Amino acid sequence: KKLNLNERTFYLTMTGLLSENKGVDLVIKALPAILDKHPDCHLLVIGQTHPQIIANHGEAYRKSLIELAKKLKVEWSITFVNEFLETKDLMEYLSISSLHLTPYRDPDQSASGTLAYAIGSNIVIISTPYRYAQELLAKKRGFLVPFEDYAAIAKIVNQLIDEPKLINKTKANIEEFSRTMAW
Repeated sequence: KKLNLNERTFYLTMTGLLSENKGVDLVIKALPAILDKHPDCHLLVIGQTHPQIIANHGEAYRKSLIELAKKLKVEWSITFVNEFLETKDLMEYLSISSLHLTPYRDPDQSASGTLAYAIGSNIVIISTPYRYAQELLAKKRGFLVPFEDYAAIAKIVNQLIDEPKLINKTKANIEEFSRTMAW
């Protein structure tokens, strides 16, 4: 209620500073196939545009994502939360997340705070196989899709919505692992 979100909606989340490396466009391209089967899904893109991108290009990247959503006729199913959130506020958004996505483009990415927060929040994650994701999502703690493959993103999102037991089993694997990450 505090976030003005519907409890019955299946929320897909992406968090962090926006840049092309985040792969938000890939999830937007996956939405038509997801919404065709599950019109109750909604994508929350949470975070400001990266300061370097704003300095060099302004909000052109975010605007291109909005235009892509309009072109694909899925703009009604996306909310951009254009803010840098304090941790407690980010955790509130993650608490309503059904699935978290990190379809990053850099295979050598060695860290991701958003992935760590999602693991710590016991959220099922779909990601590309960048270095850090391979490590954290091993042993059935999440789902890896090939780089640049929005059809694979749609397929696994639809499968997870159709198979709640798979979500629960994955959450159990995440919970067991996340205890080792607690301070």
